[in-house]
Amino acid sequence: MTVRLLQRVLLGGVVVLVAALVLGAVAALRFVRLPPPSGTLVVEGLSAPVRVVRDIAGVAHVETGRLEDALAGLGLAHAQDRLWQMELLRRSARGTLSELFGRSTVELDRLARTLGLAEAASREESRLDPAVRALLESYSRGVNAWIHEMHAGQVPTPVEFGWFGLEPDPWEVTDTLSVVRLRAWMLGRSLGASLLLDRLVREVGGVASSPFFPERFDGAPVGDLVRTWTELGRIADRLAGVSGFRGRVGSIGLVVGSERSASGLPLLANDPHVEFQLPPVFYLAHLRTESFEVAGATWPGVPVFWTGTTLHSAWGQVALHANVSDLFEETMHPSDAYRYDVGGRWRQAGRREEHIRVRGGGDEHVEILTTRHGPLLVSVLPEDKAARKLALHWTGQHPRSGISVFLALPQAKGFEAFRETLRDLPAPPTVFLYADDTPAMALQIAGHLPVRPIDTGLLPVPGRSRWYDWRGTLPYDELPYRTQADAAWLVAGPRAEGIVFPIRVAWLWSATGATERLRDRLRASPNLRLEDVLALQRETHNSSGPEEIRKLLDGVVPRSTAARRVFRALRAWEGSTSRDAAGAAVYHAFRMRLLGHLLQRHLPADQIEALLRLAEPVPGRALAGYLEQNSDPLDEGLIHSVLEETWSWLTSEVSPNPAKWTWGQTHRVRLSHSFERLGRGVTGLVGRALSRGPFPAPGDPGSVWAMFTDGTDPFRARVGPAFRFAVDLADPFHARFGLCGGQSGIPGAPTYEDGVEDWVEGQPRVLWMHPADVAYHAQGTWQLRPGPR
Repeated sequence: MTVRLLQRVLLGGVVVLVAALVLGAVAALRFVRLPPPSGTLVVEGLSAPVRVVRDIAGVAHVETGRLEDALAGLGLAHAQDRLWQMELLRRSARGTLSELFGRSTVELDRLARTLGLAEAASREESRLDPAVRALLESYSRGVNAWIHEMHAGQVPTPVEFGWFGLEPDPWEVTDTLSVVRLRAWMLGRSLGASLLLDRLVREVGGVASSPFFPERFDGAPVGDLVRTWTELGRIADRLAGVSGFRGRVGSIGLVVGSERSASGLPLLANDPHVEFQLPPVFYLAHLRTESFEVAGATWPGVPVFWTGTTLHSAWGQVALHANVSDLFEETMHPSDAYRYDVGGRWRQAGRREEHIRVRGGGDEHVEILTTRHGPLLVSVLPEDKAARKLALHWTGQHPRSGISVFLALPQAKGFEAFRETLRDLPAPPTVFLYADDTPAMALQIAGHLPVRPIDTGLLPVPGRSRWYDWRGTLPYDELPYRTQADAAWLVAGPRAEGIVFPIRVAWLWSATGATERLRDRLRASPNLRLEDVLALQRETHNSSGPEEIRKLLDGVVPRSTAARRVFRALRAWEGSTSRDAAGAAVYHAFRMRLLGHLLQRHLPADQIEALLRLAEPVPGRALAGYLEQNSDPLDEGLIHSVLEETWSWLTSEVSPNPAKWTWGQTHRVRLSHSFERLGRGVTGLVGRALSRGPFPAPGDPGSVWAMFTDGTDPFRARVGPAFRFAVDLADPFHARFGLCGGQSGIPGAPTYEDGVEDWVEGQPRVLWMHPADVAYHAQGTWQLRPGPR
């Protein structure tokens, strides 16, 4: 046997062995034990019995006398359905993912440790208000009651824990606080990629004499920071992607006042834009106590309803794309790496040591240095020279996480109480939508918005000078709000369009086509029902795309058959992004090719590739920037080349038959399991088997059904309205929701992926609240009985 033949045999054997391992693992998963649908548990510290009822969609309905006991029931439900997701969330915040996933997640753990999320949570836990502590401890007791049953072998352990030979640790109050802080980082992050993207697109297609990378304040060229920013953005995206918050694409919300509502009471709808994954980011739940009732979207690990309804009020949230972080370039001492310059004097940097355990060996020691602005990012990129002097300052560096505010919001009676509750929120700035049955509707911006004395231009600023230091955050009473006295309906997007702030806000770019379309439709709709609002959420018309094409193609005369075919398809497209739309695929392929040519003028190929992989709406931002800044048409030869490249790309990558270029044929959603996103080797392959899809999907960044891709694949939707919510305050018992996925995080469970088909079809489900409905749709009941504290 020759050496080459022996190598082939050995390689073939390895492939067969790996395939056998994966197939065996997948086969074993088909026989995973599922938690029993009903049962009885003794939970220490309860003051009264608790019932946890699951309906046909897997929604957990918790019934008891007191809110504290209800949160124990919610903790049990979260643990039963989403314990592995909770484990990932707390490991993401603690920076301990590498204990399971090895070297592939070390950079994520470095970032989490650098941010100090778990350390800040521990400090906050020691200062919690007793009432808040009691609620969080009760929630943890519910989680731990289920974990105790696992350890005793009474109920099955999730398959992911078994894969790693891991037994879950008890859930602690600090875990919840860490996850809340992780959420704040993901919603408000503008590190690296976001800063770079906004700066880049200012220059794409701009005045030829303007350098693409302007000089920094110290006169040094900015070009050497591109890779640093891109790497920081990539790592930040990866960490956010563990939890489903990859990208900064925002959400949409609307409230319709009683005068425009057919029922005579306000309507509220909220589409949070998150990453598509299994299990989904959100978990639906319903709590009923003697004095309080709430239903809506929670996050496993946190007993908070981020959007939802009581019997008298409803609320939603839209994260704003305001820049809430700055990079300060510190002047480090030439011979002492632990000192930095502050106004001409050397100051000692703070130091702390972190140890990252890595599965498979090669543990890492991390030294984190902190200046007065925040942590130096060298601990994230230890080999990067530029990162050694970049300090991150962001609004999340606050002693409070805001958990007490979120817990209190559903109990606020009336908008003034709701607004007053938000006063103490230290989270990134967010638009809160509110409606109640008095009737009232309102929009309130809350959170910390930096007051900058000098515009940073989205570039690092000198750290040694105090001229660039923040002057605190905008006082709450100066944050904008609007009520029914201002408008008959209110629409909220990530740029808070139409709202005037008393200071200059550093906005990160985001698509505005969806909110513009909503406003147009609302102006033409005088008498709205809940069904009309649901139809608005399903809108798939892109209003800006055809206008963009008109500006780009006016006066162009294509010179080849292929170019003419693409040209005609683009000019015929009227903006539909429904699944049977014929022109949407051509439009998105064309703009991606065009973006590549625009970036080639200023960046080398490897940096273009890195930029396109970032979770940002790169094509839309770049082309919008060009069209905003340039009245002159692009070179006709360039457009002709892009038209031909579009034809070649579509025929080779999609189909030689243009009839198959419909949006649904090309534009897909894939629900990825964490093993696929984080694992390597066999773990990654098993993750692919646990993932689902792809599924044909409508929508794009310019439609109300807003869908976002990364720049390397214009047809794989990564972020969008994976959860939808809508309610008419005239009938809060029957709010509507959509969930791209299922309530259960257990592969093989009936509700693991059962919501996908309804979500793709735009068919919402009912969030039952009436006792008769809950009883009718019940699929199983767990009884919790009080035990000794």
